[in-house]
Amino acid sequence: MSDIGKVAIERDRVYSRHGWTFQERGAGDLAVLWGQNANTQPLFFWLIAYVYSTPGLLARLRTEIAPYCTLSDSTPLEINSMNLPGLFANCPLLKASILETYRTANEATSICYVARPVTIDDGAAPLVYPEPDQFLPDRFLKTDAESGKTVPRYGKLRSWGTGAAMCKGQTFAEREIMVLGAAIISLWDISPASGTWKIPAMIPGTGVKKPLTEMRVMITKRVPP
Repeated sequence: MSDIGKVAIERDRVYSRHGWTFQERGAGDLAVLWGQNANTQPLFFWLIAYVYSTPGLLARLRTEIAPYCTLSDSTPLEINSMNLPGLFANCPLLKASILETYRTANEATSICYVARPVTIDDGAAPLVYPEPDQFLPDRFLKTDAESGKTVPRYGKLRSWGTGAAMCKGQTFAEREIMVLGAAIISLWDISPASGTWKIPAMIPGTGVKKPLTEMRVMITKRVPP
């Protein structure tokens, strides 16, 4: 059992405590694996692609993340510790970048019945999102009326659905992407192999759109700041 991850062991304890059969355990684990591979990983690809290819965004995010992601003084860089509550509460640009990625790459799987004809502009209506073809995370940043702080707001974005059909794992998925994003942004430099950034065209996927073509990049360890 020494080579089995803590998450798997803890899940087994929960299953045993509640008397789940092996068939029920399989169904529960399959749902988690589907969610991880259908949503989180593809969305994370688009987030990293946009963050590194959008001029000036990477530097802004590194500055925002730095107080909550303590790096080593060694080469190569390593993460010594990460203040997760601080990251979740005080990194509005990082969350806004995730919201903008939702807007551009979300491919919701609907289980609702459409009662009448409806036209959906694929998150690209200029009246709702000015310059819809541009990656502009600042569009989701607002000033809180009470605190005066800059905060991320979903606004009209409904990436997780609405009502009873709203995704129940949205907070977990969002925070998972924030942590992974902060780690990659803090430790790695990524540049286009061709010398020029080109975001691939998107095709329909399950939960998140897929790239039509491969995206070749060069990944190197970040030099200590």
